[in-house]
Amino acid sequence: MNAPIILFAFNRIDAVKRTVESLLMNIEAADSELFVFVDGPRTHITADNEKVTAVQDYVKTIKGFAKVHHTFSPMNKGLGASVIAGVSQIIRQYGKAIIVEDALYCGQNFLAYMNQGLELYEDSKEVFSVCGYTNKVKRP
Repeated sequence: MNAPIILFAFNRIDAVKRTVESLLMNIEAADSELFVFVDGPRTHITADNEKVTAVQDYVKTIKGFAKVHHTFSPMNKGLGASVIAGVSQIIRQYGKAIIVEDALYCGQNFLAYMNQGLELYEDSKEVFSVCGYTNKVKRP
């Protein structure tokens, strides 16, 4: 069973679309559940309302995953609180998760790599997490 994917978003529609499109390039996406948490608008920035609504409207249209679930916060919790609440909820339910945020672009083997790593190290007490981030490294 593939680990559920958690996507955290806020008010950047283009970033969210790019992240979702990159996830959909992974063949494992079709057999993975996607949980999208969209933080609410900040009360002191009126432009957030329209931007957050655009993200929420887009999230409602996402297809290509086994299932898509979404949680829209009515008010701004902030990234830290949103991540802690969302990850805690899904980990309690599934025991594992692949966590991404709306500024990431995932390669075509990202979900395979993450699922294989989570399976390989599932019982290891020495491994806390599996990371899919790669620094840009210049080769001579």
